[in-house]
Amino acid sequence: MGNTLGLLELPVVAGYGGTEAPGDRALTAIGKYLQAGLVHYLDAAWKAATLGTGMGATKLAKGQSIVKSVSYNDPEDNTFNVEQLPALFVFRDWDAGVTHEWVADDFICQKSTIRVLWCPSPSPQTFRSGHESFCDAINKVVGLLMAQGRDPSWVATGETDADYLIYGTPLMAAAGAHRQPYLMAAKRIPIKIAMVDGSEGRTYPAMLFTIHLTEVNDWDLTVGGSISQGTSEVVQAQDPGGHRVELALYPPVLTEDGQVLTDEDGYPLDLA
Repeated sequence: MGNTLGLLELPVVAGYGGTEAPGDRALTAIGKYLQAGLVHYLDAAWKAATLGTGMGATKLAKGQSIVKSVSYNDPEDNTFNVEQLPALFVFRDWDAGVTHEWVADDFICQKSTIRVLWCPSPSPQTFRSGHESFCDAINKVVGLLMAQGRDPSWVATGETDADYLIYGTPLMAAAGAHRQPYLMAAKRIPIKIAMVDGSEGRTYPAMLFTIHLTEVNDWDLTVGGSISQGTSEVVQAQDPGGHRVELALYPPVLTEDGQVLTDEDGYPLDLA
């Protein structure tokens, strides 16, 4: 049996990247699910609102999909590409912390804060009023998608379940979650993108969504690596903080020539 936490297998399998989040398959599922749902529910209205004519029809804003791309990083880390807007940015907020809750001796829940940013293309004033009112529509669609947990607009790549092919792949299963990921908050914020050449950065409007994700472990608790020359003893004790498990290691008894002494049953003797 291998080790997994959520969908991440250890050792990590090579090949994640491109349109997926390297080393974090849960982010890939959340990003693709929200992209499909937003496009399904809002794309036609968004394109109609941003087509425009004359000076209002800019190259970047004219008739673009409401989500042209998905990236798995904080956009303020110099990977921001204005040509890929409107975009979703999906990433774990490590500043908010990741907690590990021991539900049982061999059962861990990892709880993370996931941030999702939606950033539209730059546009003239005539379009920005439309962008402003669309913030509420995007907020409500994201709320719907997270509340229902799946939508016919998104079927995960490689899906084979007959039910899921019709009604959509459940996000909980696709993200390897222990329980349904849920939306905690949404707000409109500015994001400041620094320029690579060191010049003054530019500020873009964005919608920020905060999602709570709980993943569980499936550890292979046999000791890996080479066999120790010592012996081990699992010491269990009950204290006010709850159940505590410690691993006590003792050195073996060696002869002058470095051989390990054993008892009559062939087990190494130790200095405990």
